[in-house]
Amino acid sequence: MKHQTYLTKTAGKLRSVFLLLLVTVFSLSGMVTANAATIGETGEYALVLQAPDDEWEGCFDGEYATIVRFNVAQGETTVKLSELTAGIVPFNGKTEFSHWVNKNGERVGEDLTLQDFTASGNFYTSTGDEVTYTRGLNLTAAFSDKRLDDTGNYYVTLDAFGGTIGGKAKILLQSPASAFQTIDLTQYTPVRKGCTFVGWDLGGKLVTALDASAFANGAVAELIATYVQDTFDAGGLVLKLNANGGTIDGKAVGQYNYLGGGNSGTAMSLLPYVPVRHGYTFAGWNTKQDGSGKNAKYIYWRVWDRDDETDKQYDKDTLITESSGYVRYKNVTLYATWTKNPGHTHTYGEKETVTRATTTKDGKRTATYICTGCKATYTKTLQTYYKASNIKLSKTAYTYNGKVQKPSVTVKDSKGKTLKSTDYKINYTKGTKNVGKYTVKVTLKGNYSGSKSMTYNINPKGTSVSKVKAAKKGFKVTWKKQATQTTGYQVQYSTSSKFKSAKTVTISKNKTTSKSVSKLSAKKKYYVRVRTYKTVKIGGKSVKLYSGWSKAKSVTTKK
Repeated sequence: MKHQTYLTKTAGKLRSVFLLLLVTVFSLSGMVTANAATIGETGEYALVLQAPDDEWEGCFDGEYATIVRFNVAQGETTVKLSELTAGIVPFNGKTEFSHWVNKNGERVGEDLTLQDFTASGNFYTSTGDEVTYTRGLNLTAAFSDKRLDDTGNYYVTLDAFGGTIGGKAKILLQSPASAFQTIDLTQYTPVRKGCTFVGWDLGGKLVTALDASAFANGAVAELIATYVQDTFDAGGLVLKLNANGGTIDGKAVGQYNYLGGGNSGTAMSLLPYVPVRHGYTFAGWNTKQDGSGKNAKYIYWRVWDRDDETDKQYDKDTLITESSGYVRYKNVTLYATWTKNPGHTHTYGEKETVTRATTTKDGKRTATYICTGCKATYTKTLQTYYKASNIKLSKTAYTYNGKVQKPSVTVKDSKGKTLKSTDYKINYTKGTKNVGKYTVKVTLKGNYSGSKSMTYNINPKGTSVSKVKAAKKGFKVTWKKQATQTTGYQVQYSTSSKFKSAKTVTISKNKTTSKSVSKLSAKKKYYVRVRTYKTVKIGGKSVKLYSGWSKAKSVTTKK
């Protein structure tokens, strides 16, 4: 498959270089002086190095191109190619790197003329970041006919398979064959969003170390990262793994999303998915339940297509039509095959594991049983801890009474069961006596984890209307003084007893106990009520907290 992302103005798809070679390399994290050139990320000039068009997988740690930025000393007109490319060794997995060529296919010499740095363009890294450059020069790697098997070196590529290793998609390890030492692969842990790394796949086997036997058939050993997806999305391509008499992840049939690499030419590894069955050894996955089909260590996304050949090979179900009009199957099923363990009685050791429930996810206590002889394993769920999804306060509003007031807390799981007080602790904001807004934090513990914060108010004590006296096209309302923990009052009036379209007047002094309202309709009945308020600081802002409204009194205005 050809490289599928095209260069714009001689630009190419890029992921920065990370070569772990047994050679001297320049660090681009700082500034490196190379006679006339100073290499650094803020360089004025850009040397863009790219792979040949037929090397679509890339030559620079899995990338199609890389870039070297640099500055030059005043008065300099040339730079040294070897100094700019020190430590950058293009790698195609087949033959030895030879030299660099320009856009005309001509071999370039050691001295590069700054006048040739005139190209500009932009390109995207494999992580989606856009890189732009000006004053650039594009060179392409050229490879000799000398096979890597004939170089006397061993080469190891670690492909992060849609993830990154130290921020890179792929790294290369190189060593003279005579000096090669076993590589501990556990020191290389790739990261992929939404996934958990399982191990390195070498030729269909998960390995944790690499010795010289890996090069029995050639000088290059290719290892590919394998993962499991952290969450299941029923809307994607669904792979069903039927344990066929055993269990996988504690289920008879596990459901998993298709998990390929970073391009359409990659397949999903089945190596991380190992079912268990008492008295049997797992022998691999098969396309048919009776084992008469095709054995599979990998599965390609095109299997989900509607296709006569693969429809016969695989068990598929549920045809769906995507919004684009593309028709495919939703589910593909593979089946576990087993080899019976002859003449062996399992003796199991038990190990318990607790996954704590949160406010959004269930937890469980499981037991893993491992045979002390053959190491056969199976897992059993002993107890499920349902998510603590219902945490409530007994009250969310109180009226000031001069005493500390705190609501009680009820914590229930998603099944309605009330949790014990030992499953959580409660923390209240200090000073829960005066008018204000207070926080209650519930922190789960034991077999539960997570927390939830809630708030409640202590509102000012209300008042009552003493009298309402009619006036010319208005009225005067008098109320009972309520100065403690009170900033002021609000008077509300309306021609509706339900206070529809009511108007409100604010009195900012708590010692004021009356208010005259004028310019109303004559001979009109009005309903009047009063409440208190206090201004408090919440999150650095001034906020009014109100009492309840008093009972309303009516008055008919004079003519």
